[in-house]
Amino acid sequence: MPHRAVADDASKHAKLVELMKLEGLDEVLERQRGACRKQAQEVGPQMLDQMMKGLSLSRDDPHVQRMNAAYLRFLEASEPSWTADEAVDLYAKLYGAHVTEGDVDELLQFFKAPLGQKAIAASRAAIPEWTETLQKKNQEVLLKNIRAYSEELNAILRDVEKGSSERSEHAEDPPL
Repeated sequence: MPHRAVADDASKHAKLVELMKLEGLDEVLERQRGACRKQAQEVGPQMLDQMMKGLSLSRDDPHVQRMNAAYLRFLEASEPSWTADEAVDLYAKLYGAHVTEGDVDELLQFFKAPLGQKAIAASRAAIPEWTETLQKKNQEVLLKNIRAYSEELNAILRDVEKGSSERSEHAEDPPL
């Protein structure tokens, strides 16, 4: 009997993956992966530019080269840690816990019918603009906060440098 349950689970899971792909979930997830990549590509140079303000380093300075290497490591580390197929697989598993295989059969039947195809087409037409709008809003807030954070850190660094120079000036003063 356990073999039958595993086979049923595999059958249901395969149908769920088919349903998720039919609905375009894999495409949405690939766009999300691209948006994550784009966000890192936009944020990284802004952070680098902010840190470079006030520094007079030439492009071939070893410090600049290290910063550029750090940027490349940041981009690589910022890649999404999941593939679209892995995300679809996980979603099918989580979604599948709440529906029977019969439910999935009916959903597949619906989404393969003309009205279901129309629902899928409408969803696919709306999702890119919807996700882009939400991502832009998130990006604006994130960039504003990164700039404020960076400015605050730079102000602290100026205070540290100012304090260091004041201490070294006072160190040269003879004791009273």
